[in-house]
Amino acid sequence: MKKVKLPVKDMTCAHCSKTVEDVLQKAGIGSHVNLSQGTVTFSYDEEKVSLVYLQRLIKKAGYDLVLPSDKKKIPWMSIRFYSAIVVLVVSLCGMLHHLGLKNDFTMFFDNPILRLVVASFSLIILGVPFNIRAIKNLKNKSLGMDMLVSLSTIIAFALSLYTFIAKRNETYFESTSMILSIITIGDRITAKLKSSTGTSSLEALKNDGTKVMKMTKKGGLKYIDIDEVEQGDNLVVKRGEMIGADGILVKGLATIDEKILTGESRPRHANIGEHVYYGTSNLGDEIVIEVEKPAIESLYTGVILESYALDRSHGHLNKISDFIASIFVPVIFVIAIVGFFVSFYALGKDIEHSIISAVSILVVSCPCAFGLAVPLASLNGYNKAIKRGIMFKNGSTFEKIKHVNEFYFDKTGTLTTGKMKVIYAAFEDDMCKRIVKGMEMHSIHPIAEGIVSYLSKNQQMHFENVEEVAGGGLVCDQYKIGNYEFVSSPTLYGQYTAANDYEGTKVYFTVNDELMGVMVLEDEIAPGAFELIKMLKKRNIKTYMLTGDNKEFALKMGRTLGLKDEEIFYELLPDDKIKVIKENSNKNSVTAYCGDGINDLAALAMVDLSIASYRASSATSASSDVVLLKDDLHLISEVIDLSRHVYFNIIENFIWALVYNAVMIPLAMIGRLEPTLSAVLMIASNITLILNSWRISLWKGGKREKDNS
Repeated sequence: MKKVKLPVKDMTCAHCSKTVEDVLQKAGIGSHVNLSQGTVTFSYDEEKVSLVYLQRLIKKAGYDLVLPSDKKKIPWMSIRFYSAIVVLVVSLCGMLHHLGLKNDFTMFFDNPILRLVVASFSLIILGVPFNIRAIKNLKNKSLGMDMLVSLSTIIAFALSLYTFIAKRNETYFESTSMILSIITIGDRITAKLKSSTGTSSLEALKNDGTKVMKMTKKGGLKYIDIDEVEQGDNLVVKRGEMIGADGILVKGLATIDEKILTGESRPRHANIGEHVYYGTSNLGDEIVIEVEKPAIESLYTGVILESYALDRSHGHLNKISDFIASIFVPVIFVIAIVGFFVSFYALGKDIEHSIISAVSILVVSCPCAFGLAVPLASLNGYNKAIKRGIMFKNGSTFEKIKHVNEFYFDKTGTLTTGKMKVIYAAFEDDMCKRIVKGMEMHSIHPIAEGIVSYLSKNQQMHFENVEEVAGGGLVCDQYKIGNYEFVSSPTLYGQYTAANDYEGTKVYFTVNDELMGVMVLEDEIAPGAFELIKMLKKRNIKTYMLTGDNKEFALKMGRTLGLKDEEIFYELLPDDKIKVIKENSNKNSVTAYCGDGINDLAALAMVDLSIASYRASSATSASSDVVLLKDDLHLISEVIDLSRHVYFNIIENFIWALVYNAVMIPLAMIGRLEPTLSAVLMIASNITLILNSWRISLWKGGKREKDNS
């Protein structure tokens, strides 16, 4: 299956997007139309169906699917746009005499024959696209904005032609001309505005030209672009380099940093025959892998593509918006008919003016406002979030988050950095520190980085033959640094017994198997964690920390973060986290969970709002509603604030759409709005809604709490 995202021309409202989705659905293809961007995203089997075939299906429905291979065609959109400008100018000149400007120039444009020619030109050049789409939509048993424009302009033209032939003094050709020209120009402006707010912010996810080392058939080595890697290639990965494809280890013993996939700060040790994955890093010596899947088909890329596509699910407001847009046009037709009879019978107007009142109703009504109320605000919120370092993936997130009243956090990698920090160290003398630092300088393991950072002020011994043993530690001649088993299970004595008072990862240093130093390391509290907890509590959001650490260490960390003992849950397995959330919540609870690892997946799946932290694994990111793209916990505060801002912007859009239609339709019904003015007001309504949604891009974010931790 191949996933594509392609532009679709001539979509103007929610009805249009639904028609395109329905056409593809009938072909057995699920799709998602982004009306704000004017695109459709879908997956299809290249062996069973072609894009050209799908393009023809969509064309039959009245829309144009733009394929990458399309040759440059006649720019009909530009021709219609500039034609509309000319028609509008000529029509306006024809109305100058109504302002008292009566001379040869104004009388020339007020000529009924000229108005007939301009209206006929408008109906052919500008009106045909609306008419074609209206007919195709009617065949598909659906009604949209195109039907309103088509019917109103044809009725106005037919009525004008009748009065012209009957040699009446009053005609309505300018209504046809100005309705079509104003709506054509307005649609172009609206499309431009939507395009400017809908530019994808995901371009940064494209491949950055990374190169990898490939082993040639003759045994030589050469660097190639990562995009050129193919199945069966052998890649050489040196210490510290990223693995450029999914594959099998065929040479060497690997120490792999898989934090990008698993969220775990501890590396995995892989033997020959085991799988390694694209995007992870080699922390050990040089290895060789046989490629099974190149980068574009890798596990990591697959998860990323799935994670960072906008979710197809819609929130409650979006469903309301779609429902109103779907029934709006049939309702407007009924109102237009009622308006005709009200004008003719109740207001006593003649049949011509009654028909014009009905036309005004058709033109002034604005279904697009309902169709765009939610997606435009959501899109602007989405793009703003991306710029702030937040990825919203679910269409209902903006609605759900304002109700959250319970927040659960995984500790490791979320409230802590995942970086190792020395919290206790004891050495026999300064020479031991120099030896340890010199040996650890040969490793890029997170523990080694923590130790080197701790000993940054000490000098170092220089070594040439330090060996790193996977899963154990470092060895050089008589010196060993590593875990308890690796250094021959030493017994703590004297000053070293104090290490037992600390919870964390213990690292031992021995000389000829004699204990000469002990270090204890733990994760650091993430910057901003304390102020985040403080902010949530200030907003009366109950906050809890869940961890697998032992009681003493968990309570210590939680208290440091400003949590009460009853808000700290410890010694938990993944399933235990689910039990805690269930037992701690009630029917009024709206829960959120922020985590980073595979062990958080079950908890993320059961809460109302799931957030993947910056250090989250790809699997965690794929199953979350929100992904943090920066190492900044303050972003969670911005998730809440921005979501509320977007939600209220959506409400404003709804209110505008309702008030506009509730005021303008009755005015048109009683004959207070001419068709030309109705067209201007309809376009102005759309532009007002777009500009209101655009205000989201001006959002500056909230103030940070002062960190007093």
